[in-house]
Amino acid sequence: ARGIRYEPCPARQCELAIEQADIDPAQFYFVDVGCGKGRALLIASRYGFQSLVGVEYSAELCRVAQRNLAICGAEKARIIHADATQFTYPKGSTFAFFFHPFHADVLEIVLDRLRAATEGYELVIAYLGAGRHSVARDWLEPFRELPNLSLFRKVTALPR
Repeated sequence: ARGIRYEPCPARQCELAIEQADIDPAQFYFVDVGCGKGRALLIASRYGFQSLVGVEYSAELCRVAQRNLAICGAEKARIIHADATQFTYPKGSTFAFFFHPFHADVLEIVLDRLRAATEGYELVIAYLGAGRHSVARDWLEPFRELPNLSLFRKVTALPR
């Protein structure tokens, strides 16, 4: 009820999100929150992330995504059928990709869970589509603004 209808992410904007993130993908988990049929995971599989995880609420979309990943040989990618507000996010540096998967109230819970999971690690959030301005938090700083795409990173506390 709080999700947004399925729509595949624009491939070039997903590529730009990764390319403009200023990260070494080998040091990051890639998590596609609301992965749909797996397009962003397939794109991310070309960048050498240490692990690829798609979180999807719809069992039907999970089945399609798993089939797509298998057909394309994306062995590192896993699809997890779960509610994004209940999912256990990786404990490590994470690149989280969102293509406007749900409403702001759900996003708030997911961002809190990502923040907790990445305590002591880097977190980069790429938000594509409407709703990207609802990502703003005092613990996140925007660092790239592209057409229909915003990139944020977790603010790290300065040493005292």
